[in-house]
Amino acid sequence: MEDLNRIVNKVLEQLATSKRIAIDSDVNLIVSDSLDQVRLLVALEEALETDFDEAIMKPFNLDSRADLIASIEEMLSSTNVVIEE
Repeated sequence: MEDLNRIVNKVLEQLATSKRIAIDSDVNLIVSDSLDQVRLLVALEEALETDFDEAIMKPFNLDSRADLIASIEEMLSSTNVVIEE
């Protein structure tokens, strides 16, 4: 499995491209509303081949790519998904 940074960047690139904005835009511009958050969640679940438990989910931290990755890692800690470094 790809490392988490690469997976997140690939998903953000896909979302940015679909919105016709620069792929290196701030995360909060790429994921700007609740529908974008759902798209991000579904794309991550597909890429990671897992389902996040809705009962323990918190909103994604969209302050930066690093913060987003940290919030995803926190959610993954409650699953059986292991990300290769």
